[in-house]
Amino acid sequence: MSSKFYEINYRFTSSLEDNEASSYISSYEGNIVQGDIDTEEEIIIGKLKLDLIHISRAYDNRFPVIEVFDFDSQIINMAEYIFDFDKDDFKEEIKDFYDGAYIHSGICLLRHIELVESHRGKGIGTKVLQDIFNRFSSSCGLFVVEAYPLQFRQESVDKS
Repeated sequence: MSSKFYEINYRFTSSLEDNEASSYISSYEGNIVQGDIDTEEEIIIGKLKLDLIHISRAYDNRFPVIEVFDFDSQIINMAEYIFDFDKDDFKEEIKDFYDGAYIHSGICLLRHIELVESHRGKGIGTKVLQDIFNRFSSSCGLFVVEAYPLQFRQESVDKS
């Protein structure tokens, strides 16, 4: 029987400023840790970063959602795919696909997950994603993964 276990040590940042875009975003970082029950040793085998974007609170407080999305370049880039700024609402494709179930709920933007190479392919990443879903699904109706930009760019990459 294995004496190893895995856990995520989350840290989060939340703004105390009222009427600022940052007050509608909670940023989480985490270390993915492998522990050994017998030796009580722990090693960091990965890291993650995500943002919870509290859209429903922005709407409730009549705070401009565009300002929340415009908080930083990664968030606004993500928003361009899912949000119709002219209508101040999610794009029709998103609403149709999810049958409106998440409307004006929070968004979880998963910015980064990494595992050291020796721990890849062992199902740990799947467990990390499941933990993120379990921890944050009550606050978020939509989970968005930001894929590594170079892998999915439409333009060709110069290979010289």
